[in-house]
Amino acid sequence: MARRPFKPRPAEVRAQILVLESLGKKVTAVKYHPDGTFRLMTADYQPPSLDDDLDRELKEFEARHGQN
Repeated sequence: MARRPFKPRPAEVRAQILVLESLGKKVTAVKYHPDGTFRLMTADYQPPSLDDDLDRELKEFEARHGQN
């Protein structure tokens, strides 16, 4: 018989939120995953840039030389 997925207890989630708040982060959301893990989202979250290194270097070059 298969086990039920693990569910984090509210006290565990709250403890992690308190840790982040003590580090000066503001928790904006909690995302629960089917495998029983959870992720805390903070206000300063920046999604990874889709630009690769060459795109970034080209933008910097154009900014330095006044081209757009």
